[in-house]
Amino acid sequence: MDMYKSSLFIKYQKKYKHKYGIDIKDYIKPKILNVNFKDFEQAHLTSKQLEVINNIEKHNQTKIILCGGIASGKTFLACYLFLKILLKGRHLYKQDTNNFILGNSQKSSELNVLGQFDKIASMLNISFLPKYSNTSYFEVDSLRVNLYGGDKASDFERFRGS
Repeated sequence: MDMYKSSLFIKYQKKYKHKYGIDIKDYIKPKILNVNFKDFEQAHLTSKQLEVINNIEKHNQTKIILCGGIASGKTFLACYLFLKILLKGRHLYKQDTNNFILGNSQKSSELNVLGQFDKIASMLNISFLPKYSNTSYFEVDSLRVNLYGGDKASDFERFRGS
């Protein structure tokens, strides 16, 4: 979600422009996100994880299945790759798209991945805002990502948009 397109911002922008004759959007510049992924990868990933990332990028793979032992770094790597692709393609994903993560249940997605996303976002110095409500989602650098589960029929209806 782009803060500058929200109804609240537009409402106060109009009020301020009417009262003072100044458009505050002219003075607010969105902060340019400059994340150095290579430095992060060298500092925080294991040699096996780096090998996996290099293979994925070399072969431009879009469907990935990670396998390995318990606590081998699969979830961390998957969350990092998701954030990296999301942030690098932010011009595509910022538009009216449905960025999502599917899980066995919505609660399991919240428990398994939100902590990892929060940890990685803080390591990359980018904003992360989880939202818990009837439909869970999080915002990373103002990009919304919905969490869906498959344990109830209503989850499938929400996912399909019906």
